[in-house]
Amino acid sequence: MPGTASPKSWAPPEGTGFYATLLLGELIRGAYTAGAHRAVYGPRQMLRSLRTLFVEFGPAELIDTGLTRPLCFGLATAWLGPRLGILVGKLAADVIFYGPVIAVQELRLPPRSAQVIIPMVHQPPAMP
Repeated sequence: MPGTASPKSWAPPEGTGFYATLLLGELIRGAYTAGAHRAVYGPRQMLRSLRTLFVEFGPAELIDTGLTRPLCFGLATAWLGPRLGILVGKLAADVIFYGPVIAVQELRLPPRSAQVIIPMVHQPPAMP
């Protein structure tokens, strides 16, 4: 129907924000690590970070887009009707996808106690 939004019409902006956040975190982490070792972090290393994300999340995204999400939306709308079914289907698909994906991402990171925190240096204004 013209003027109606399908559940899939929300997916690209949501996925874009999710993956942009992951990529930005990966680039910052890579640049910081390279700087700590006085190594170069240029385009080649950035592409390696991007490739790592594709390898890590690509298969999960394909399964989500091709199987899990349509199945969740289809079953939820069949059982609960279109209004509530779309909401429940989206929530179920998000939990099924983002739960394991975020868990895998967190397992890849060093423990929080081992992460180096960069202190913000704040110098008080000079007195005249």
